[in-house]
Amino acid sequence: MKRKMALMLLSVFMIVVAAGCGSGTSAPEGNSAAVDSAPKSKAPVTIKVIRSAGFTEEALEAAAVEEVKAKYPYITIEWITQDSVNTPESLIASGNIPDIFLVGTPGSTNLTKLGLTQNLDPLLKKNNFDLSRIDPNALDLVRAYSSDHKSLIAVPYAIGIAALYYNKDIFDKFGVPYPKDGMTWDDAGKLAKQVSRTDGSDTYYGLGFAGQPYDYIGTELSLPFVDDKTNKAAINTDGWKKAFNVMKQLLDAQGNATAESFKGGVKMFAKDKNLAMLVATNEIRNFGDINWDMVTLPTMPEAPGTSRTMTGVVMVLTAQSKHPDDALNVINAYLSDKVQSVMAQNGRPTTLTNKSVQAEFGKAMPGEVSKKNIAAIYKNKPAKMNPVNEYEDKVKPAMNTAVMDILKGSKDVNTALREAEEKANQAINGELAK
Repeated sequence: MKRKMALMLLSVFMIVVAAGCGSGTSAPEGNSAAVDSAPKSKAPVTIKVIRSAGFTEEALEAAAVEEVKAKYPYITIEWITQDSVNTPESLIASGNIPDIFLVGTPGSTNLTKLGLTQNLDPLLKKNNFDLSRIDPNALDLVRAYSSDHKSLIAVPYAIGIAALYYNKDIFDKFGVPYPKDGMTWDDAGKLAKQVSRTDGSDTYYGLGFAGQPYDYIGTELSLPFVDDKTNKAAINTDGWKKAFNVMKQLLDAQGNATAESFKGGVKMFAKDKNLAMLVATNEIRNFGDINWDMVTLPTMPEAPGTSRTMTGVVMVLTAQSKHPDDALNVINAYLSDKVQSVMAQNGRPTTLTNKSVQAEFGKAMPGEVSKKNIAAIYKNKPAKMNPVNEYEDKVKPAMNTAVMDILKGSKDVNTALREAEEKANQAINGELAK
C-alpha cells in the first residue's frame, strides 16, 4: 500500500512539473533564473550625432535611420548640425556633448585636443565589431591622427579618393586626345599646354586644383609636414622642393595660367566651364551638367601607381558618451552594406572593401555617372600615411603663402619654402610656449 501511494504521489508531482514547463505557463514569481532567461526589452535610448553642414546628406541619413530602426528599434538618432552656435567648445561648456561626431579626419585633431576622443579598440573588441570589412588604408588613416599613432579614435565610414577630371567638350573643341589612366604629372602638363588657349573672346585653362596643389603632389611621396620627434617644421627639404618644382612646371607649361585658374577649383571647371582638367577629391556631386569623365590622379615618377594619401570622413564616438555600446550600434548601421550602398550611389566612395558596394558608385546620380571611368578612383594605391603631428595646422598656412608667392612669381621655390619653414617654426614655438 505504501509503495502504491508513493507511486501515485510521484505521478502527481511529475504532472505538475510538466504543466509548469509548458509554453503558456508563467514562471513562479521570485524565480530569478526563469526571469533572467526571458527576453528583455531595451529601454529607449537617444543617440546624438553632430555633423557639419557639408555632411548633411539626406539619402544617407534616411538609410541610416531605417537601418537603425530595423536592427535596434529602441534607438532614436537625434541629428545636430555643427555651426557657429553648436561648436565642440560650446557643447562641452553646456554639458551637451553628443555621442558621435561626424567629421573629416583633420577635424579629429581638435576633438582630441578637447579631450573628446578615446581609444575605441577595447570597445570594438568587446562588441565583436568586424574591422576586416573596412579598407585597411582607411584604418591606418585614423590611427595616424591618434596621439600615439596606433589607436583607432574613430571609425571611417567614407573615403576621399583623388582623380583627374576633364571636360570632354574642351578636348573635342581643340582636337586634343583625352587624358588617360596612368599619366605622370609631366604628361598632364603636356596635355594642359595643348588646351590652354584663347578662342575668340573665350580663354581656356589647362589644369587646376580643388584645394592646395601640395596636398596632391607632395603627399604622393608621403612627405611629412612636421618632424614628429622634434615638433619642427619639415618643409624646407629636397622632397618638398621637388614637389613644389613640379607644381611650378605645371603652372609654366600652360602659358596663360594664373594663380586663380591654377587654384580655381570646381567653379571654373563645372560652372564657368573654361578649365579643361581638374585635380580634385570627391567633387562629382558638384559637377552639374558638364560633359566630364575621369582618369587616375597623375603620379610622380618615383612613385608610379601611387595616389595622394587617403582622406576620409569618420565617426568619433566621444569619450563622454553615456551609451557607448548603443552609439557603436549606430556606427555599425552606418557601416552596413545597405547604407554604404546608398552612400556610394550618391557619390561618396565607400570605406568598405566589398566590390559589390563599390560598384554602386554614382548609380543614383544624374548624368550617367556610373557609366564613366569610375574604376579610376580605385586603380592607384594611396600613399603611405605619415603620423599626423598636432602642429600641422601651424605649418600649412605658411605653405599656403609659399604657394601663392610661387604662383604669382614673386619668389622662387627655394626662397618660398625656406621662409615658410621659418614662419611655421615661429608659429609652433608660440604654441609650445603657451
